[in-house]
Amino acid sequence: MRRTLRGPLRPGWRNRPEVARGQSPSFWSGPLDSERIRLSKGCPSEIFPKGARVEFRILGLVEIQADGGTPSSPWAKERIILASLLLAGDRPVPTETLIDRIWEGEPPAKARNFLYSHIARLRTQLTRTDPRERLTRATGAYVLDASADDVDYRRFHELRKRAADLAARGRREHAVEVYGDAERLAGGIPLQNVSGDWAARVRQRIAGELLGCTLERVELILELGRHEELVGELPDVVAANPENDRAVALLMLALHRSGRSGDALDEYESARRRMDERLGATPGTALRELHRQILVGDAALDPPTSSRGTRRPPPTNDLLRDLGTFTGRDREMRALRALADDGGVSVIAIDGMPGVGKTVLAVHLAHRLADRYPDGCLFLSLHGHSAERSPIHPAEALGTLLRKIGVEPGSAPVDTDRRSALWRSHLAHRRVLVVLDDALGVTQVNPLLPGGAGSLVITTSRRTLAGLDDARPLTLDVLPPDESADLFVRVSGTGADASGADVAEVARLCGHLPLALQLTGNRLRHRAHWDVADLVRRLRVRPGRLAEIRAENRHLLAAFALSYEGLPPLPREAFRLLSLHPGPVITTEAAGVLLDMPPTRAEPVLEELADHHLLAEIDRGHYRFHDLLHEYAHGLAAPPPPPAVPPPVRRLLGHYLALAEGTDRVRLDEEADNLVPMVDYSAAHDLGEYTGRFSDALAAHLQESGRWHDAVRVHQAAVQARRTQRDEAGTARALAHLGRTFWRTGDHPSALESATESLRIHEHLGDRAGAAAALDQIGLIHWTRSEYDVASGYYDQALTLWRSLGDHAGEASTLDHAGIVKWHQGRYNEAISYLQAALKLYETAGDARDGWMTLNNLGELELIFDRTHEALVYFRRVENVMEPSKQHQANLLNNFGVVYDKQGRFDEALAHYRDALAIYSEIGDRRGETDCLIHLGAHYVNGPSREGEGLLHLKKALRQARELREPFLEVEALLGVADAHRRASRPSAAYTAYDEALGLARSTGDANQEARALWGIGTVKSVMHGKVAARPFLERALQLFTALGVPAADAVRAQLQDDTDATSHA
Repeated sequence: MRRTLRGPLRPGWRNRPEVARGQSPSFWSGPLDSERIRLSKGCPSEIFPKGARVEFRILGLVEIQADGGTPSSPWAKERIILASLLLAGDRPVPTETLIDRIWEGEPPAKARNFLYSHIARLRTQLTRTDPRERLTRATGAYVLDASADDVDYRRFHELRKRAADLAARGRREHAVEVYGDAERLAGGIPLQNVSGDWAARVRQRIAGELLGCTLERVELILELGRHEELVGELPDVVAANPENDRAVALLMLALHRSGRSGDALDEYESARRRMDERLGATPGTALRELHRQILVGDAALDPPTSSRGTRRPPPTNDLLRDLGTFTGRDREMRALRALADDGGVSVIAIDGMPGVGKTVLAVHLAHRLADRYPDGCLFLSLHGHSAERSPIHPAEALGTLLRKIGVEPGSAPVDTDRRSALWRSHLAHRRVLVVLDDALGVTQVNPLLPGGAGSLVITTSRRTLAGLDDARPLTLDVLPPDESADLFVRVSGTGADASGADVAEVARLCGHLPLALQLTGNRLRHRAHWDVADLVRRLRVRPGRLAEIRAENRHLLAAFALSYEGLPPLPREAFRLLSLHPGPVITTEAAGVLLDMPPTRAEPVLEELADHHLLAEIDRGHYRFHDLLHEYAHGLAAPPPPPAVPPPVRRLLGHYLALAEGTDRVRLDEEADNLVPMVDYSAAHDLGEYTGRFSDALAAHLQESGRWHDAVRVHQAAVQARRTQRDEAGTARALAHLGRTFWRTGDHPSALESATESLRIHEHLGDRAGAAAALDQIGLIHWTRSEYDVASGYYDQALTLWRSLGDHAGEASTLDHAGIVKWHQGRYNEAISYLQAALKLYETAGDARDGWMTLNNLGELELIFDRTHEALVYFRRVENVMEPSKQHQANLLNNFGVVYDKQGRFDEALAHYRDALAIYSEIGDRRGETDCLIHLGAHYVNGPSREGEGLLHLKKALRQARELREPFLEVEALLGVADAHRRASRPSAAYTAYDEALGLARSTGDANQEARALWGIGTVKSVMHGKVAARPFLERALQLFTALGVPAADAVRAQLQDDTDATSHA
């Protein structure tokens, strides 16, 4: 309650217009000005103009190349970051993932701080090669803006896909050329200059993809009858991949067709010995069969009679119809195609929640791959979750599959094992694609898998088939919002705008679940008098939304019920009880509380629900319901209406209250998303004591994490609850929390009202400590409004109370704030005295670490005097002791940016500003964002000399400062806008902004801002009306700067002297 969470907003990074000693300001318009040339030298936009082609490489060394220039490679840890971002494509990479890959599970104590530095350094290198802002921050993650053409790995996949499509259309010669183009992108060992376990795993995967591409090209060359071309190339491929049966087989076939059958048999013997020595294994079935065919001279191995021979049509293709409404899933299709392209993959297992579109995707993929499997494409539903019949026994499934490939029904054995063996033997020399839909589990699927390497099986299941050997899994998630909207529009056939608000709302209410979208779209399609808005109104009715997601005799509820009813008793009970959790994330500990069992017993229950995709595991030990599944489970649980509270939920509230009131900050951060819903639930169920205690316990956490709008809701609920309980002390505390939060959000009238009422209650109760804290808070509000004298009065009253209580920590905090006011009044020596006294009191109170914000304020004071080294020392001390919150991290990044700008380290300054802005935006700190925009604008104006870009940032800052009603920030933004116009040779526009800044600075009594405005006016008047007209303004600026004791006085004095000398020589 005593701490202000943000130090003062400092003056702009330059306290004077940019005028070199010994000359008047020059409003240059061309490249002849020496200062402009100096500042522009090395600027990214000068070296690499917009439109420069930048290439990123990972299929060899990880490096960056601009417009065919010399490639550059980032530092070691930045290479890991860059490779991670490039491999992720358009998907953000979480901060935790980057930390884990860089430090391999053993991160240092301040890993996030170090990561920010590495990100900043990588961003600096990127801007040297391309001025666009490519590396951006998403929520808790980073993403790199790079198209497929910019990244060699993505180009490789695009070319490989194009080659496969060409081959499927019979254009094999062209396909061979494109495959060659893809292979030539490889520049050696992938990720060659990146170390660590993660890089090793990626290297192995990419190497497999590169090999798969090579072998696909080789197979096409063999089909074209050009086998002799391969006998020189393939031995090297086999030598590099000695245990790859497919490569050995292709070499043997090329040798045999080239009349070198003896050499082909020798290759087989070499492969057999290698496998025996290295793996203790024998060659696979397909390789042994090829060996036999070569021995007997099987004519089936003869080369094609024509290089343009066509493939025979598949004898059987009973795939389901590929839906014309299939939409999106591009990312999943790319991943599945890549798996199918990998010669070593024979089983792809697609799993996901009911209704997520597993079957539709599997069938769509099968149709795209059908041409690769000339011996048949088969579909079989295993009825793992069917209302029509029980799951198919493996023996019955094998009988059906055998009939599909031509085995007479009476000739198939009866028992499962022998049928499975017969199935594998028939497929050993064929290329068949099999879709096994709706599998119940591994025991149902395993006997149905072919033994040869030439066939592909695609399974779908509502369960994770973790025990399926050698399968490559893909867990299917719901659609992204844009694809959801597209699917609904296509199915409904209404011609509605996919980007419209009603369509987006339908997609959201359907949980972006494909089956729900399909059902609602079909329903709308057959309702001639309905529009999308009618559907929205129906879907918004709760409870009852699930009943509306239907079409004719198909219901989403039925799909969910099949999964639920297939669960054992304990998971079924857990599914119901877990839906009572008010928050969005269910931890193992919270599940144990709801189920009234230890977490160790709850964990396997959660895992089973996740395996059935009735819960989603979003992180280790953290689970989440899909929105529609949550509604279904909650309906099954049937909790009583408020204010009644089920016993499991009451236990859970106690669990979270103990966590909130405890000292485990890490756990508090992990459970942050659940804590506010607990307050909402408490308030809705008239649990006033819980609501008030949550408010007290969470106040500091909500402030530091930047969750200010959540904090407003929490503290407003607490005020209401405490008043209902007639708890005056509790009401005063809740009002204090609420006032501080309103101050944070820029709602100063509400902040003042809450803090004043808190003060009144504390005084009525005789609570001097509470009254002192309220007085301090009221002082902060007046300081923010630039009402410095009023603020000082409140601080004086607070200090009197703190001292009467002997509360050193409270006194130190108010001294810190009072020092900020002295600073803004231009009384710098007094400000330093107050801040130094605050530091000593923190030490006396035995909590020196609490003085980190005072250290920060002292560092900012040093910047006023251009003492950057001293400021940097203070900021480094702050970095070592400050509280770990996003807001404080952003403030420090912002401060470092100011220091680096003053030191001419412009690239570093820019990187720090960008990182700070990303955090401010993420947490919604508009005051911090405005401050940073002012510095960023000044950076562009005074550093790289990009006035236009700087002006955009400064105008945005000015608009926000006015919205926040913060005069200090408004003056800073006006001075920045004026500097930008002045540097761009627009003196009239500069004068207008300087003059407005002057009036506002005088109204607040900020002498430094007044002096800077006067200096600017004098400088532009010198250009517009001559030196005589400028002199009164410059002389007044000099008087103020001299009184303040800041270095700008010397610059103004020199400027006046130059004007005098010029006049005397005239």
